[in-house]
Amino acid sequence: MTIWPMRFRRLGSEGPEVSVVSIGTSPLGGSMWGSIGADSVIATIRAAVDGGVNLIDTADSYGSGRAEVLVSQAVAGRRDEVLIATKCGIAFQDPDLGIDLRAPYVKNALERSLTRLATDHVDLLQLHWPDGEPIEEGWQALVDLQLEGKTRWIGVSNFSVDQLRALGRIRRVDSLQNQCSMLWREDEADVLPYCASEQIGYMAYGPLAYGMLSGKYHHSAELSDWRAGEGEYADWDEYRRLFAPGSFERNVAIVDGLAPIAEELGVTLTQLALAWVLERPGLTCVIPGAKSPEQARLNAAAGDLELSPEALKRIGAILAA
Repeated sequence: MTIWPMRFRRLGSEGPEVSVVSIGTSPLGGSMWGSIGADSVIATIRAAVDGGVNLIDTADSYGSGRAEVLVSQAVAGRRDEVLIATKCGIAFQDPDLGIDLRAPYVKNALERSLTRLATDHVDLLQLHWPDGEPIEEGWQALVDLQLEGKTRWIGVSNFSVDQLRALGRIRRVDSLQNQCSMLWREDEADVLPYCASEQIGYMAYGPLAYGMLSGKYHHSAELSDWRAGEGEYADWDEYRRLFAPGSFERNVAIVDGLAPIAEELGVTLTQLALAWVLERPGLTCVIPGAKSPEQARLNAAAGDLELSPEALKRIGAILAA
C-alpha cells in the first residue's frame, strides 16, 4: 500500500477534515463515460483511498444506484477510514418527475441509498440540484435526517448564493458542491467569496474539465460519448460548451500553454490543474473523477502539490490570453 502525502482541510466551520483531493464516482457508476467493469471500479476507488483520499463522493442517480453499490463493495472492511458523501433529488426511477425535493421523496431516497451503501448513515448528504421546488422543503428533510443520525453533515450541489441564503435561514449549510476548473470559473466572482465569508465548505467537481485538462485531446474528432454529442447525455449543452467549436480550440491552446509549466515542475497536466483549483480562496477540496487505478493514484498525488506565486502568475497569463 502506498500512502502519498496528502493535505487536509476542514469542510466548513463544523464539518470533518477532508482530503484536499477526493474521488468522484460519476465516471464509475453509469453509462455517461462508457461502461466500466465492477472489478475495475472497485480497484479504482481502493487505489484512491490507498493514496490518502478519505472522501468518496457519489449520488443515487449515478448509474441508477450502481455507483453506490460499488462504493459499498470498495470500502468493505474499511468504512471507518472514509467519508461517504452522496446526493439525492434526481428522480431517476421516474424521469417525468425530473427533480423531486419533496420531503417524502428525499427521505425515501436516503433509505434506498443506505441499503445500497450497506451502512446505517452517510457522512454527507446533499441535495443534487435546486431545479425542483420547494428547495426549503428538501432542505428541511435533510435537517430532519441529520437529527435522526442518518447523515452527519448536510449540503447542496449546484446551488447559487441566493439559494444558499434561503437555506441558511433554516439551518446553516455545511457544504456546497459546484463546478470549478481552470476552464469553468463562474463561481469565483460571488459563490466562493460567499462560502468563505459564511464558512461553507466548497467542493469542486469537474476540476479537470471532463478530460480537457488532461492534455489528451488535440482534435475534436478524438472526442467520444456526450462530449461529441453522442449517447444518452448528448443534450447536456451546459457542459458540452467546453467542447463546442471555437471553445474547444481555445481550450486546447490553453492546455498546450500549460504543458511546459507542468513539465518544469515535474508533474502531470492533471496534477497541475488540480493544484491550481486548490489555490482558489474559499475552496476546500477537488472531486476529480478517475476511470482506472492509475488515474486515481495520479490524482491523489496532487494532494501535496502547492504552486509558487511565479507558477500561478504564469498560469494566470495563459488563462487570460
